[in-house]
Amino acid sequence: MLKQTRFNQFFCYLFGFGSLAAIIWMIETALVLPRQNALFSIFTVHLSIVQIQQLNWFALGLAILILGSVFVVNRWLSKREPIKLNFDLIFWIELIIYTILICMFVYVFGINKAVDDSQFVLNAAKQLKTLGNLHSNAYMYLNPQNLFLMFVYIGLEKIFGAQIFAILGFFILIQLLTIVIVYAAMKQLKLSQIVRFIAIQLLFLAVQLMFHSLIMYTDTLAIFFISLSFYCLCKYLTVTHQRNFWLILACLLGSLGYLSKGTVLIYMIAIAVFLFIYEARFKKFYAVFPIGILMIFIFAWNQLIVGVKVFEDANYGMPNTHYIMMGTSNFDLANRDADKNKSLIVGAYNTPDFQYSKKLYYDEQQSKEKVSQAQLTIFKNRISQLSISELLEALNYKVATTWSSGDLKATFDLKRASTKSWRIKYLEYGNFAKFIYVLMTSMQLLAYVVLALGSLKLLKRHDSILLFSSIFIAGYFCFILLWESNPRYSLVVLPFAAIVLGRLVTLNQNKYLSNK
Repeated sequence: MLKQTRFNQFFCYLFGFGSLAAIIWMIETALVLPRQNALFSIFTVHLSIVQIQQLNWFALGLAILILGSVFVVNRWLSKREPIKLNFDLIFWIELIIYTILICMFVYVFGINKAVDDSQFVLNAAKQLKTLGNLHSNAYMYLNPQNLFLMFVYIGLEKIFGAQIFAILGFFILIQLLTIVIVYAAMKQLKLSQIVRFIAIQLLFLAVQLMFHSLIMYTDTLAIFFISLSFYCLCKYLTVTHQRNFWLILACLLGSLGYLSKGTVLIYMIAIAVFLFIYEARFKKFYAVFPIGILMIFIFAWNQLIVGVKVFEDANYGMPNTHYIMMGTSNFDLANRDADKNKSLIVGAYNTPDFQYSKKLYYDEQQSKEKVSQAQLTIFKNRISQLSISELLEALNYKVATTWSSGDLKATFDLKRASTKSWRIKYLEYGNFAKFIYVLMTSMQLLAYVVLALGSLKLLKRHDSILLFSSIFIAGYFCFILLWESNPRYSLVVLPFAAIVLGRLVTLNQNKYLSNK
């Protein structure tokens, strides 16, 4: 439990209001500014903006109805004798059924190809195995953040052979383990069986998580490591012995998550900020642990890459200013056709921006300092040309790019990963496609609403779990506001939403019982 001090109260209000404002902005873009682009859904690209808005409003209503039902049922159960059902056993049975359904989906829709960045990384893994280096691989030289994924591919190939289904099976397993770990974290937080069983349904029903595991990319790995790290953090908060062990383990696992995806940096910073607020007196020094361990990990990883001579030199990796520059792509909305704006993607990957950075850094071999200056100049010029109102409009479009879709680029990638195009059309047209879209959107919006309620609850009750989730959500949102945007980036909120839902139900139940 978080100590009730003015110091803690200030940060609870700061991050409570900050995360609440961020979540309201996310929901606003889903309802007002949905994107009519296949990147956000291969189903809604065939609909009008008004029709997409209507579906999103319906999905929000469904999310609120589900959430309201959870609290009503929980209140009703609180009045009665405890249900003598083993919900932990039911959870495991459900997990088995869920696994069977995933395998059936893979078979029916013919998902057996790597696509987009996954294919690039898989090609790099084959090159490294054949040549022993990546000296001629421009993609990996410019995007070394995918090296960890490449080594995962190589490791799986050494164990199971060059079988795409081995990689696919591994990522499905990682997705299943993520659900188990989140469930275990709720158990560690002393949530009752029925509460954690209800809360974990969010991850079962959010099929966009399952869809993304079939893409075999870094998002699934990052969410797995974040969930495992957060479980260790929960142990740190709840046990009385070996607390430092669990904290260090949480930081180590978070650092592994960073190697799999750079955006996990915000999670590590969130741990540091949380520890600074949560701990008292000299223990506030613990806030150094996450950043210190992460820096050691990064240094050791870089030394390993240089030592085995994966690349010709140690200057691999584009400057981070490339992603900041790319985060302002399509910011100039003036004089654009209104119909084109419906499908406009703002702040996401942009081929001209990438080619510009590649030309400077890879082709011309300019120094990182010069390339960074050139990229920041473009960034500043794009921002300076906009008025305040134009900048806010551009930012609204950018928020919509990451947060407005429940699909999260899942069906777009699945369509390319499928070898049965006649089957994948069931995700693109008809009532089944509409059902899947509404299901994904309602679960995504349910996650947003739950996190918003958690932020509101934090303003009244200074709870450590609610504080951590608010710190992470507020920080992550601000980071993506500056960084390159992508619909996939919003996947990471789902595990936290499930845990916050369980926490809110438990706090509501305790309040009701204390008032009886």
